[in-house]
Amino acid sequence: FETVLQDPHPQKLKGFPVTIQNEVRFYNLTVTPLPDASGNVGGAVGVFTDVTDAKKTEQMRVDFVANVSHEIRSPLTSIKGFTQMLKAGQARIPEDFHPFLEKILHNTERMIALFNDLLNLSVIESRDRIHPEPTQIAEILDLAEAAVKSTDPTKKFSVVRELSASRLLVDPKLFEHVLINLLENARKYSGTSPEVTVSTRESNGRFEIRVSDKGPGIAKEHLGRIFERFYRVDTSRERGTGGTGLGLAIVKHIVVKHRGTIRAESDGQSGTTFVIELPLP
Repeated sequence: FETVLQDPHPQKLKGFPVTIQNEVRFYNLTVTPLPDASGNVGGAVGVFTDVTDAKKTEQMRVDFVANVSHEIRSPLTSIKGFTQMLKAGQARIPEDFHPFLEKILHNTERMIALFNDLLNLSVIESRDRIHPEPTQIAEILDLAEAAVKSTDPTKKFSVVRELSASRLLVDPKLFEHVLINLLENARKYSGTSPEVTVSTRESNGRFEIRVSDKGPGIAKEHLGRIFERFYRVDTSRERGTGGTGLGLAIVKHIVVKHRGTIRAESDGQSGTTFVIELPLP
């Protein structure tokens, strides 16, 4: 209420707990200023909405996804381990069976990645609050670049930095996930010696981040849908990448949690640029 009186704009608070007769219930609160005839704000009105049932249902969904992911990942990890053992001794296995070992290992890794992404997406969607703090973009980029390079140290990968702006307000761990996903996509779709350019600037009161690759690009009809779950563009972009179709959905949810926007720009022929805009600190 004090915030609305000082800054006369509606304020919202989601999912905060209140203990009533030894029972914890959850509420959304919307506070709206009440101006008088001269336009001065003399008070405010708050509307409480009981969202306890929705909160419990959401928690059940998160728990279900977590339990299912755990139960399925365990046997998948065993399958992967046994397949790697067979592959290590494949000299004693008929050569005709070698491609089958590769396919088992490849698809097992895809399934593990899929359940990891499903769990991450469910947890991010259920979070009502994040904890942004002033952060240097270069620090997050260092961690993201190192993480991407560590997944395949033999593959060349370079990041060109054009950081005109440096300080932004984000949850560092969550935003590291955003940059890891975008850099990994750029590496996948940029040929044998990929190069990605990360540029930043302040524009119209927003912190803008652009991540550009030199891959084949994305056709115009796909640009508005690539952030949907499991949506895939043409097969030429997806062939052999082993993606789960959830990475960009996770990226969008994290950006939206930061009150930001993300979009993709491409002419469909030469490269793609992902543009993130966030509030300034």
